[in-house]
Amino acid sequence: MKAHSHGGKYMKQVDNNQTLLTEKEASRKSPFSIFWFQKKRQDGKGPPFIRIGRRVFYPELDLDEWFSSHKRHVNLIK
Repeated sequence: MKAHSHGGKYMKQVDNNQTLLTEKEASRKSPFSIFWFQKKRQDGKGPPFIRIGRRVFYPELDLDEWFSSHKRHVNLIK
């Protein structure tokens, strides 16, 4: 695992070169708050995550796949 700074963001990469996002970065990438990620993680219903010590990271590709598979389709009727 490699840690590096990218554009002022702290990110890690796992052996398969998948970027790990912090809760804050995952929140910025999605329409959800940090609290939402914490609550979903606690409930066991959120996206896959990795815990390293006390810190939590979200593999970026897994996060993208999770959001894609959990999209709700809304029909707007005018």
